[in-house]
Amino acid sequence: MSEHTFPRGLDDCYEKASSEYRGRVNQAANGKTCLHWNSHILLDYPINAFMEDADSYGIGEHNFCRNPDEDEKPWCYVVKNHKVEWDFCDVSPCSGTGKELEVWQHVGGPEQEVTPCYLIPPV
Repeated sequence: MSEHTFPRGLDDCYEKASSEYRGRVNQAANGKTCLHWNSHILLDYPINAFMEDADSYGIGEHNFCRNPDEDEKPWCYVVKNHKVEWDFCDVSPCSGTGKELEVWQHVGGPEQEVTPCYLIPPV
């Protein structure tokens, strides 16, 4: 068995590279619900579910916040005063020590080797 590191809080926070955020927050900081990335309203916008490589940016048939243009944090499109605008999402940067906990896993009988497994503690 090999060691494995599990990412911390991808659904709850974003790491330094917020372009990799794949959480399920779907509300902008202004309280508005995000538009679906595949909404027909976004067809004239450069970033939408129909753009080339949309999947690689985590954009698809959902309205979760993403950061496809490497902005400072995840964002989404919202409708405000009958106009489409973008706004940052209410997603916080991950905090904590960034240290991993080493957990030992017993595999097999008493003569079998015990191997470490690495987990990141919850925030």
